[in-house]
Amino acid sequence: MKLFIKTFFCFLIFVAVYKAQPLIKTNPTTENLKDGFDSIINSNEQENYWIGYFIQSDDGKRISIGSIYNDKFGDMTFEDVVNNTSKFVQYSNGLKPKNGKIRKSYTIINGLFISSRELNNRTAILFRYDKNAKSAKDFSEIAVCNFDHFIDLYSYPVFWLDKIEKEKSARFLIDLYGLSQKSEMRNELISPIGIHNDSREVFDFLKIIVESDNDIEEQEDAVFWIGNQANKEALNYLKTLVESHSSMDIREEAVTSLSFQNLPEATEQLINIARNNRNDELREEAIFGLGNKAVKRAEEALKDFVENDPDIEIKKRAVYALANNGNDNLDFLINIAKSNNSLSLRKSAIYSICNIDNRKVVDVLVELVKQ
Repeated sequence: MKLFIKTFFCFLIFVAVYKAQPLIKTNPTTENLKDGFDSIINSNEQENYWIGYFIQSDDGKRISIGSIYNDKFGDMTFEDVVNNTSKFVQYSNGLKPKNGKIRKSYTIINGLFISSRELNNRTAILFRYDKNAKSAKDFSEIAVCNFDHFIDLYSYPVFWLDKIEKEKSARFLIDLYGLSQKSEMRNELISPIGIHNDSREVFDFLKIIVESDNDIEEQEDAVFWIGNQANKEALNYLKTLVESHSSMDIREEAVTSLSFQNLPEATEQLINIARNNRNDELREEAIFGLGNKAVKRAEEALKDFVENDPDIEIKKRAVYALANNGNDNLDFLINIAKSNNSLSLRKSAIYSICNIDNRKVVDVLVELVKQ
């Protein structure tokens, strides 16, 4: 349920500001990334500014961070900022613009917009500083986004270090976490650290956070990002959390995290939770997670829940989850809407297909109205 709630709130974020973004390309004078940051900070007289770089994922199919929009000016992305081709590169919280509309929905995790779709494989990580900063740990904000997404940088200048190797970036961020004295700043570092996938160092760090006595929200964020570590050790750790952790919040977040793991075994684990777990909330969370898995095995399992599970609420949740993949399951959902014996389930199917962009949906609705 938490993943559903987080996804819902992201619909409140829309494009509202369009300004030019100064970008200053620079190179660190040292192999140590923190020393490179410190050098820029100690020679800077700007009131407010950013220092940033990007990491690159080899597979290009990882967590998406940022915001994608349509408007009358076309799409302008962070990549345009780096290439100095953008006239506006910002978004801010506010009402939906008259000439624009959101194209995709995202979950909000710690201020970031998250989905599990195929992505641009470059991700920018930026730190905002003010004139009082003395070293890298004195940042006041972190911004993260894929190159093909929007990001709000308030028109402050950006000192751009270009590409940094993932291992070097992960070590720098983990070190910053240890140096930061404010809990809210440490919490902001969890997500930037978590996007470094397939890293033993990152996985061990996230486990330490989960098993600490830190704030529960920080622990939940760490659990979520363990799902970005696509290996069986991370999978087994999440399975253990689901089965035995004392906090229901952590157990639910572990189920959510499984839905972002790109392993076939993660899909099987979600099916097992949805089918056999004794906790209804965990079962429903697993069903929702299966809806985020655009794989045939997940769709087959969801259809089986609709047809054979004795719990009507699980059936309805599976119908909603199938609608996540839209046209792929449209015929199945139409059949439920037309002929299922349960009035409640038929209503759920009708509601679900209304969110699918297909001419066939209109024809079916007209047919149902005439009956």
